[in-house]
Amino acid sequence: VENLDLSKIPDILHTTLVRGNIKTDIYGRCGIYYVSDQDTSSISEMCDMAKLAKAYITNEYVQPYAVFNESMRKDYSGKSVSLVNLDSALQKNEFKVYYQPIYDAKTGKIASAEALIRWNSPQHGMILPGMFIPPLEDSGHISKLDMFVNRSVHDFIEKRDKAGKLVVPVSVNLSRMDLMDSHMIGNISQEIEDSQLPRTVFRYELTESAYAEIGLNGQKFLSGLREDGVKILVDDFGSGLSSFSTIRDYDFDILKLDMGFVRKIDSSSKANNIIISIIDLAKRLDMKVIAEGVETKEHADFLRTHGCDYFQGYYFAKPLPQAEFEKLLDAQQQEQ
Repeated sequence: VENLDLSKIPDILHTTLVRGNIKTDIYGRCGIYYVSDQDTSSISEMCDMAKLAKAYITNEYVQPYAVFNESMRKDYSGKSVSLVNLDSALQKNEFKVYYQPIYDAKTGKIASAEALIRWNSPQHGMILPGMFIPPLEDSGHISKLDMFVNRSVHDFIEKRDKAGKLVVPVSVNLSRMDLMDSHMIGNISQEIEDSQLPRTVFRYELTESAYAEIGLNGQKFLSGLREDGVKILVDDFGSGLSSFSTIRDYDFDILKLDMGFVRKIDSSSKANNIIISIIDLAKRLDMKVIAEGVETKEHADFLRTHGCDYFQGYYFAKPLPQAEFEKLLDAQQQEQ
């Protein structure tokens, strides 16, 4: 342990591949488990604990390694309990769908929203998505939760539409696992087919990494939705290493600019130029742009000046419970 120099690990886990004039940076991540003379763990258990540590790496570009500690084991045990209790939590109505409004950059009106899941556990209180979604994805159970969100959003929109109230499109996040699940794909397709609502109110978001991993069935499913008038969004654009491959290889309607760029508007001229270029590229490809993580007036002013179409972020509104979101929609309808 004493001879392990952690400062050298980032260089070990980073390499650059050169092909012609193109350079590609490759970053790895590493979980570390210290073995003591008194350790009675099996080799398999040691590997599992190193893998567990790796799962706690939040940004491989900043620190590509994590060292196992007992708090990780306890935290993961809590997640495992959460996983076991998923069906029970759904039955007890512990999960709630929140809505974060997305505003039109020109009019300042709510143009759409993103549906986000929250878990209010009687034992643990409000549990953030980052605590329960990863283990659900790892176990293959995430589709059950995403189906709940999808159904809840459809019910919400249909209820408002029947009451003659203002309706805006709401996007539902899909994971790569959803697009590998034929049952999930079938359910979504059937719900849309059975709905009397205009197809333009239905939207689905996928991250860049999800796009990269979907198979042929998933691609056909998304293409079919788009042909039927459903909008498809690519989330966190710019956060991955293959952003331009994503927009080259897949068709979608709306690009969501990663908040990592937006947050650097005040401090990085390079980030500013990248944002301007992405917005211009999107327009050339006939796509709209939503900027995520808009937190200040300066962010909004810069983005508006350079042609961004929509804003999403705490400067305008945080994710809201359904009742509070409805109040905003009702107030906007009264103003019209």
